Amino acid sequence: MSYLLRAAFAAIVFLLSSTSVTTHAASLWFGDEDYLRRFDPVTLQITLRLTLNDLGDTQALAPDAEDNSLWLLTDERLLKYDAAGAVALRLSYSQLGMGDDDDDGAGLLLDPYDRSIWLVSGSTLLHLDNRGNRLSKTALPAPARAAALALSERVWVLGDRVLWQYSAQGALLARHDLRQLMQDEPKRLAIDSISGKIWLAGDKQLLQFTPAYSGPLRQDNNTSSLRG
Repeated sequence: MSYLLRAAFAAIVFLLSSTSVTTHAASLWFGDEDYLRRFDPVTLQITLRLTLNDLGDTQALAPDAEDNSLWLLTDERLLKYDAAGAVALRLSYSQLGMGDDDDDGAGLLLDPYDRSIWLVSGSTLLHLDNRGNRLSKTALPAPARAAALALSERVWVLGDRVLWQYSAQGALLARHDLRQLMQDEPKRLAIDSISGKIWLAGDKQLLQFTPAYSGPLRQDNNTSSLRG
């Protein structure tokens, strides 16, 4: 992926308070191959700039509103920065138990309930607690392209015209075959947990659909799911 695409796809995320605007001030983070920058969303002034040096290209960011820390996934390692910008945790792909084909990050998802982190990269779905200890590791059927976390704490992972749903423990719950739903190749995924709808986007097509509950996972190509 080119530098411009990496810069465009690097996670630009808002760090928002969960219930009250007075609890935590919001922040805007931007990452590229050289720096991490934290902005004040009101003044747009840079409040923190971190040099990445040789840490690798930025793949994804996940801020934690509880302590203003930040998780960073590069193509070489996973890092966690504290509120002051110091490295609190540094884990290489080998330390995470990930292989060479897992260096193309598809998602870094923070669970606000327990502050655990989901790492979706290559063909691996990894769940860590907020100290970096492994909670579960799941081999995906194929490489992931995008991922999203529902309010139910279930993880949705997008593959090549297929969508998988996993439990908070990393167990496969549902599989959707998207070949009849999208002519365009889906590349982006968003979950509306309130309405139970899923959004998928390709280069030229945007799809919204509501997965219907139809019991346990069936091993066929029919669309079946558990809501959430």
